[in-house]
Amino acid sequence: MAEMRGEWKRPDSTALLQGQFVDECLTGDFGSWVLKHPEISKRDGNLKAEFMKCQEMVSRAKRDRVFMSTMEGEHQVIRTGVIDGIPFKAKYDVYKQDDPDMKEVIVDLKTVKDFKPIYEEGYGWRSWIEYWGYDIQGAIYQRVEQAMSGRTNPLP
Repeated sequence: MAEMRGEWKRPDSTALLQGQFVDECLTGDFGSWVLKHPEISKRDGNLKAEFMKCQEMVSRAKRDRVFMSTMEGEHQVIRTGVIDGIPFKAKYDVYKQDDPDMKEVIVDLKTVKDFKPIYEEGYGWRSWIEYWGYDIQGAIYQRVEQAMSGRTNPLP
C-alpha cells in the first residue's frame, strides 16, 4: 500500500533495470534515463557487462524491420478500466490505434534471460510467460481496452 500511495519505492533490481534499458532505447528518452541510473555503468563510464548484453538486444531489434514496425505508435500510454468492478491501470510500451490490419495494437516489451520453462513448487514446469504472470497481464490489457472502447466482445 505504501508503494501505491507513493510513500515507498521498491529498489530497482538488475533485471528491472535491464528491461528499462531496452525499453528506453526503443521507445523512450534513453539519454535522460541513463543520467538517472549511474548504477548501470562501471567507474570508467563504460556499461556493465549485463547492460552490454542489453545493448546487443537493442541493436538486434533495430535490424529487424518487422519488429521495429510494431514499435511505431504512442509510447508509454497509460489506460484505465474496470474489470468486474475492480479498477485497473495499464501502461503500454507502445499503443497504436486504428492499425490497418487490426483495431488496436498493444506492445509490451519483455526481456528474458532465456525461454526455458521454470519450475514452480505446487505447479510444476511452467512457461516463463505463465511463471511471471505475463499471460494475465496481457488479458488485463485486453479487457482494459474493451472497457475503454465500450466493446463487450473479446478482441480478436
